Parts: sequence; C-alpha cells; structure tokens
Amino acid sequence: MLRAVMALVVWGALACAQVRPASEATGPVEVADAGVSVAAVVAVPKPEPLPSDRVALEARAKAAFEARELPGHAEESGQAYEELAARSDAPVDALLNAARARRFAAEALARRSLQAAKDALPGARGAELSSAAAREAQACAADARKAWTQAAPKSAAAFEQDPSLASLAEVPASGAEPLLLDGVCTALWARTRGFVALAERRDELKAVFTRVGALDPRLDDAAADRHLGALLAQLPAYAGGDLREAKAHFERALSLAPGSPATRVLYARTVAVKQLDRALFDRLLAEAQKLPARGIEDRAAQAEALELSQRADALFGGE
Repeated sequence: MLRAVMALVVWGALACAQVRPASEATGPVEVADAGVSVAAVVAVPKPEPLPSDRVALEARAKAAFEARELPGHAEESGQAYEELAARSDAPVDALLNAARARRFAAEALARRSLQAAKDALPGARGAELSSAAAREAQACAADARKAWTQAAPKSAAAFEQDPSLASLAEVPASGAEPLLLDGVCTALWARTRGFVALAERRDELKAVFTRVGALDPRLDDAAADRHLGALLAQLPAYAGGDLREAKAHFERALSLAPGSPATRVLYARTVAVKQLDRALFDRLLAEAQKLPARGIEDRAAQAEALELSQRADALFGGE
C-alpha cells in the first residue's frame, strides 16, 4: 500500500529536443569557362524547403496532434512542430504547439508508467515508460522556454540567473501559456527523478505558477492553481510542502473552472491520498467522471479517474 501511495504522490501533477541542422554536402563540380572544364570542390548547401514542403509538414503536425490519443501521435506532432520552428523566422507558434504536443505525450506516458506498476512483472516496463515520460517532459519544457523567451527575453535571461518571481515580472500576457507549459513539464520531469529533484526546483516552480496565475488565472482550467496545489501537496513539510495551502489552491482552481475533470483527479491523487481522506477521494473522482467531456484531455482525465477509483481499496488499506 505504501509503495502505491508514494508513487501516486510523486506523480501527482501532473535538455532540449533539437532538430538536426541541414547538412552540407560537398563534391566535385565541373565549371565551364571558355570551353575549359575545371574541377572544383565547393560547399553545396542543402536547398531551402519549398513552401509546399512546409505546408505538408504543418498538415502532418496538425493531423498527428488531432489524433494524440493514439500511441506515438503526440510525439510525432511535437517533432513535426519542432521542425517547423527550425525552418521559421517567427517560430513562437510552432514552438508553442510543439510544447502542447510534448506535454500530452509526457503526461500520457507518466500515467501508463503507473499502470504498468500493477502488472506481474512491472519493473522494466514501468521504468521504460517513466524514462520516456521524462524525455518528453524535458523536450516540452525546452520548447516552451524558447517560446516565452521570445516574448520576454530580459525576463528569461534574469530567470536563468535568479529563478524567482521578481525575474518574471516583465513576462506579458502573451507569454502566459508557454510559461505555464515550462512549469508543468519541468515539474513532471522533476517527479521522474524523485522528491529531491522536485524540492530543488520548488522555488522556480512556485514562481512560474504564481506569475501565470497573475497573468491569466483561468488559463487551462485554472492550471496555475491546480499545479501549485499539486506541488505543495507532493513536497514534504520540511521541503516547503503545505497540505492546507495545497487544498486552498485546488479549491480556488475549482471555483475558477468548475467543469475541469483534471483538477478533481489531481486533487484526489495528491491531497486526498496523502491525507488518507477516502471520502474526499471518492467524491472528487465520482464528480470527474460525471462531468461532460469537452475534448481529448477531459477524456484522458476521466479514464484516469475510473482507473484510480478501481484501485481505491488498495490505496486506502482495503483488500
């Protein structure tokens, strides 16, 4: 029971993938001059992709994202958007889309890694999925950091030196979503490394979620409060954790976005599990499953709610 509880707490909330630069080919080129053939070795740069190539790549990225529920599709979408960003003089939109896709992939892999722990031989499979989740989360955070750096280069430079709320003061409203994705994916990556890594990033993550909450408190169903609540619930008290404050953030998130299954699921598997509050756990998961699903993310959260509810007896000491 303890292992199951700790795994859920660590995974509660729910470095940079790079596109290889175009290579240069070299080879002999015959140059005609007044009828004389001269051999020369020159650098031949790879041709710039035609606009139609970019159109096709964007179509592939969008199609993969629309089918992100299917294994491998979110990862494919993220890679395609990263390629688009590398080919663009204005890459912010492509980077933001890449981060969205990578986040979905990372969270899906993290959920699967927990489910694998129930199998007869869980070790290798669970570890493999956890490592894959870490890679996707790291790529997501890197893409998102590049995107919000475009919106606030001075803040990004200051944040590298001093990851505090003051350093993020100049991030504008347009940088709210990439900043949020940076925080969500950094937190997910840290959780794959355990409590120590999460504690080391706590001040940075608090600053990010606090700034996002100030810029757009309702963004992504009040995700700033949701993930700040999860962080405070997951950390032990000696490392800055605070269950009472965590609960307040979750309740605020629900007041701002009452139709969110994801907030209820995260609330249940962090605060309710850590407090061993079975009544709160059951209520939140029942509510999550009854809400109308508005899209893929809601369906994923509701599937997780069902899976968690089926494990409740084991989590809370029953048979």
